[in-house]
Amino acid sequence: MVDVVPLYRSTGRRGGSRAGAGRKPAGRFIYVLREVEEDQVCKIGATHKPRARLSCHQVSTWRPLMIAGVFAAPSARDAWLIKQAAHKALATARVTADWFRVTADQAFAQIVAADEASGVTLVAFDPSRD
Repeated sequence: MVDVVPLYRSTGRRGGSRAGAGRKPAGRFIYVLREVEEDQVCKIGATHKPRARLSCHQVSTWRPLMIAGVFAAPSARDAWLIKQAAHKALATARVTADWFRVTADQAFAQIVAADEASGVTLVAFDPSRD
C-alpha cells in the first residue's frame, strides 16, 4: 500500500475556521477606473493604493486607463461593503468581474447611493496623495 501525500498542506495561516481567517477587505479607498478614450466601461474596486492599482490593471490591457475618481471610507470593511452594494446595483451592466458598461458619472452615482444607504460618510480623495 502506498501512502498518499497531499501536494498542499495547510499551515493554518490562510483560511480555516479560526477568527479573522479568510479573505480580508481590500482597502479603505473605493476607486473608479475608466478607459481614457472611451468613458463607457468602468471598474469599481477597493484598495489601499489607488495609483498602484491603476498600474496593475494597466499592464494587463493595451487600452490606456485612468483614475476617474477615488473616495476614502472610514475603514476597509466600509469600503468593501459600499463597493459590493454598488456592484449589486450595477449587476445588469456588468461586463466581467468588477468591470461595468457605465460611464464614470453613473458609477459615482451608485457609489454615492450605496454610501447614503449605508450611513457611512465617504470623502472624495485625491489619488496623487496615496
